[in-house]
Amino acid sequence: MPPGFTPVSQEPGYVPKIKGRSVDGLAARANPQNAIVLSIDKAAKSLTCSPALYPTSVVCAKLVETITTKTLTKTASTTSTTTLSPSTQTTTSTVKTSVTVKSTPPDVTTTSTVTTFITLVATTTATTTTTTTSTVTQTVEVPGATSYAACAANNVVNSANGGQGIYAISLTNQALTFVSTTASSAYDCCVQCETTSQNCVGSFFYYISDCMLIVQTSCMPGAFTGASFGTGPFPPDGGFTISNGPCGAIANNGGTQLGELTDKGRETTLSLGTRLRHLYVKQLKFMPKLIASADMIYLRATPMPRALESVQQTFWGMYPLTARTASFPPPTIVTRTPADETLFPNDGNCRRFNQLSRAFAQRTADRWNESDQVAYLNKLISKWMPDSSPRVAVDSHPRLSGVMDTINSTLAHGPETRLPSEFYDPKLRSIVSKIGVEEWFSGYAENREYRTLGIGALVGDILERMSASIEHTGLSVNEIGGEDGNLGRGRDGETCIKFAMSGCHDTTLAAILTSLGAFDDRPWPPYTSHLAIEMFRKKQVRPADSSLEAPTPSISTSQSPGLFSLFRRATATSVIPNKTNICRRPYASLTSAERQRLEGFYVRMRYNDEPVAIPGCASPGNHLEGNETFCTLDAFKRIVDEFVPRDWKKECQSNMNGVINGIDMGAPEEKAGWEAQGANEDRH
Repeated sequence: MPPGFTPVSQEPGYVPKIKGRSVDGLAARANPQNAIVLSIDKAAKSLTCSPALYPTSVVCAKLVETITTKTLTKTASTTSTTTLSPSTQTTTSTVKTSVTVKSTPPDVTTTSTVTTFITLVATTTATTTTTTTSTVTQTVEVPGATSYAACAANNVVNSANGGQGIYAISLTNQALTFVSTTASSAYDCCVQCETTSQNCVGSFFYYISDCMLIVQTSCMPGAFTGASFGTGPFPPDGGFTISNGPCGAIANNGGTQLGELTDKGRETTLSLGTRLRHLYVKQLKFMPKLIASADMIYLRATPMPRALESVQQTFWGMYPLTARTASFPPPTIVTRTPADETLFPNDGNCRRFNQLSRAFAQRTADRWNESDQVAYLNKLISKWMPDSSPRVAVDSHPRLSGVMDTINSTLAHGPETRLPSEFYDPKLRSIVSKIGVEEWFSGYAENREYRTLGIGALVGDILERMSASIEHTGLSVNEIGGEDGNLGRGRDGETCIKFAMSGCHDTTLAAILTSLGAFDDRPWPPYTSHLAIEMFRKKQVRPADSSLEAPTPSISTSQSPGLFSLFRRATATSVIPNKTNICRRPYASLTSAERQRLEGFYVRMRYNDEPVAIPGCASPGNHLEGNETFCTLDAFKRIVDEFVPRDWKKECQSNMNGVINGIDMGAPEEKAGWEAQGANEDRH
């Protein structure tokens, strides 16, 4: 074995058994951007590649015959007969014989009879003959090759992460490639990796004869260079058997754990990316067909691995390998620290919002726990509740929202994951969704502080990007790509962003829609939901300030909640610092000239590909004539300004002893999505 070689099962990251998961560990194992993933289609017993790859060359290798050492046992065909020394036995028999002698003396006239007893001794010799067959074992050594210690059992592995089967191999380094060959066993596949003249990082064997080698341009024994494996909840004998090679190692990318993206999730997010490509590249011609750099694209995700992978899969769908130049560098996906994260309602780091969300959740429990609707739920499914919490309730354990998540996830993944039929009763599902929406989202409709701390910071970022695209200004928070604070040209340098994509959550989607008054009577967001916030401009409009360069007439989109945020920034020769960005200032403080800069621009929202009307934009003058779904940017800013925080972190720690308006009786403090008529004058 070469110096530095490490068997798979002895790698620091290899986990044969697991009892739980940590957020840090999951984040570290999340798939990197730009990976090539080879996975198993369990139904078809075949391999699939995402994105699709096509042969670029054929490498012919000589046939290597594997010779092994065997022990032969042979039974001799001749027999030998052995005669044992005779043994002597003596038998004594007594025989009584009666003899009559008649004697007639001449001078005697009487006759007498005499009986005589004779003893006979008989000697018998007994001979015993025994036949035995002897077996001779002879060991014959057949000349053969040396057995490879590098392909011992500790380096031929088909399970990890709690006994899960290995279902996927990912390559995230462009220097790595797959080489397809055949082998009769996983051992032989490993041997091919060890003996090839190419720099083999590792091998993996599947089914009967499929053997894949992972090779790279240089040899780095024991080093992780971008090859990794993932596990899933199916038997090990139905997946890959992997081995490390002499020129690298395959890292453990983790298994599918609770809350992570499943194969179905990967499939649906990839499909979403394909739809986005059709709309923004092919149909509207807003984005280029072929990209050489990611500087026009902003990618961001929450710290949750499933959100990160959702962004990756959707980006692959929109820009597959065939739509990127050979020099396209790996793009950067921005992830903020948990304390700074605003892509979802952050009750873990915003103390005041935690208070508010708990209060509204408790109000929901008080309203519904003793209702006829919850009694109906208990009639159907309480028999499956644990002994420690035998009754279904809003605040039971598991919570009613947790039961809803389980129902929805099993519906999304097919019959093999289904619960008993009672869980899918239509009336039950309607009740569960209604209560879940009220528990999690009613605060956004009823309480301004709830909107401000829960989702206002993210909406403020969206609004700022819209303003920056009009004014050609920089952003107040500049999250550039690259490494060590360098711009990282070509890797999301924020030097002319046309398209932004963010991996968020269902609670992000509904929070934005509810805060804008556009989520009435909707059910809980289904999986792979997305929200697009698009900005349009009339072609004839010119900026009020002639010194500013006019954006090119085209559509731009922002899709931050759910999976994406899409924004438009026109090409500019320079970007000025964001000192006077009008969308970061209260509307009431803007001058007439600054307000005029917003004219001629329109904002539209699309939820799961359907346009959404914002109630506050319904009044004449607040929307495009003839279509209320196109809200003027001026009206949109006035509506959003009502709940955008001026200092989110400071406000999160403020008002900790304050009264929660509207919580007692449930009456709305102020309806979300209200008319946009000089709103900010009251607050600022």
